Amino acid sequence: MTLKVSYDDVEERGTDSGGGIIYYYKGQPLTGVIQEFINGVLVGESEFTDGHMGGFQRLYSRSGQIEEEFSIWFNKLEGIYTVWDEHGNITGQSYWKNGEQIS
Repeated sequence: MTLKVSYDDVEERGTDSGGGIIYYYKGQPLTGVIQEFINGVLVGESEFTDGHMGGFQRLYSRSGQIEEEFSIWFNKLEGIYTVWDEHGNITGQSYWKNGEQIS
């Protein structure tokens, strides 16, 4: 099971070589997901490994519908970036490699 925490539960401890913030949870580098809530509604999720952002990133509308999903690897976009409309229909996709858009 993946550890899920909020930004209130983690501690910032410097930046990595790419300028990304390094996060700790209970004195250890965070490996898990930080969830962001506004007025009790989930609006974002970011995956971290050993304190560094890496893996999936999701943004949600205030209604709870996913709006965007993409992956970060070494502070760069990597893989498929998908965008949805308010009805859950995919409205755009692009492919990224090492921070550069391929298609």
